[in-house]
Amino acid sequence: MVVRPNKKEIENIKKLGYKEEDFLETDALGRKRIKFINYYCYFLKIENGIAACRIYKKRPKACRQYPFFKNKTEPCFPSQRFDVQ
Repeated sequence: MVVRPNKKEIENIKKLGYKEEDFLETDALGRKRIKFINYYCYFLKIENGIAACRIYKKRPKACRQYPFFKNKTEPCFPSQRFDVQ
């Protein structure tokens, strides 16, 4: 899933102490989106086999709505996005 946060969402994330250049990248059309590192969202934290969002309370609207989107979208899970086993 590609998450394109709006300006307010970006500011809310920055208030948590994250630097914009660390968690955002720009696509070929010049739109900002949350970075994926090794097929995982920048904010996904995995400890002892348990995954959690590091910005859960301030996560973008697209993340809060997942997987109940009005329009069909790509899944977030790497095993569903790519040929990963």
